[in-house]
Amino acid sequence: MRLTRHSEIAIAILTACAGAPGKTIRTTKAAGAAKTTKDYAAHVVNDLVHKGFLKTTRGCQGGIKLAVPPLDILLGDVLRRMQPDLARNANVGVSVEPSTANAAFAAIVGAAEATFLTFMDRFSIADLVSEIAGKRVDCLDCELLNPARRKRDRAAAFTSILYRQEQSASRLQDEADIGLIVAECARRERNHHHANASR
Repeated sequence: MRLTRHSEIAIAILTACAGAPGKTIRTTKAAGAAKTTKDYAAHVVNDLVHKGFLKTTRGCQGGIKLAVPPLDILLGDVLRRMQPDLARNANVGVSVEPSTANAAFAAIVGAAEATFLTFMDRFSIADLVSEIAGKRVDCLDCELLNPARRKRDRAAAFTSILYRQEQSASRLQDEADIGLIVAECARRERNHHHANASR
């Protein structure tokens, strides 16, 4: 699961256009933003136009600009169109033939790529140029977006509560006690989410 240079340049060009709302920019400027040559940038621009992300105008004041608002351009959608192999692999299912290690692995990779594209759909080109983009990126490792960390922190909170209960010589006597512990964990997680969202 690797992004091609073509996809990276496409996102860089779209971001450059989003940074100049309502204006056209030259392909040369887009190439500079994408750190590529003007010729290759023109090739990617042509692809983006055909995919419906950009539109061009001719003449001395001509150039390129977004064909749709940046908020409507999801990163996952850009990758699906610019790098269709990602979408194809994400749709790979287990063969009807007898199960093999290769078929199972292909299914796992397909599921991982589908998850990757779904995650990328949480963000748009607007997130790459807006003032709050930094805060959204800072949150990539918080509980709001990281299920693995959320699960780990929940387990740590549960263990901490059990330890304190043992230290105070109290015992878990029935399911009601367990329910209180789970509720406490949920309360802590909810408070943490609110704290992160308000930053």
